[in-house]
Amino acid sequence: MAHQRPDVRVVGLDLSAELIRRCRRLAAKTGVADRVEFVAGDALDLPFPDQHFDHVYCAGSIKHWPDQRKGLDECLRVMRPGGRVLVMEADRSCRFADVRSWARDTRTPRPLLPALHAYFRMYIAGQSLDLDDARALWNPLPLDDVDGPRRIPGTPTLIMCGTKR
Repeated sequence: MAHQRPDVRVVGLDLSAELIRRCRRLAAKTGVADRVEFVAGDALDLPFPDQHFDHVYCAGSIKHWPDQRKGLDECLRVMRPGGRVLVMEADRSCRFADVRSWARDTRTPRPLLPALHAYFRMYIAGQSLDLDDARALWNPLPLDDVDGPRRIPGTPTLIMCGTKR
């Protein structure tokens, strides 16, 4: 994101201090450290003040939140009115053809692709949301210009976005 938009400042958050260290090293190595910040923290209790961010983007983590509603409420709390929230997550009810298509785009050696398919279906998508779960979480949120929850065609991914009122 920081490479594609040199006009924005990006803040990343994760529970893992080790992942934060890795991200900081990568940012320094790739020349974006002056525009990115990485913070260790909990998505259910974000360490930022109300209305701190213009936009919030969450990729692949909602399945790990013990209270998904609280995590989404926190995302909206730290975002200014008029800001966009975008959440992407693995689709528990994804089609196997979509998993195969996604896996082909990874750097996984061809002989290991069947293992990746099984791992993704059991451990990643298996812990995630299906479309009905996503709708139940997303639809009550105070958002306008809502897109989704919906599947991204050709991928094992759900996407949800909207504008905070």
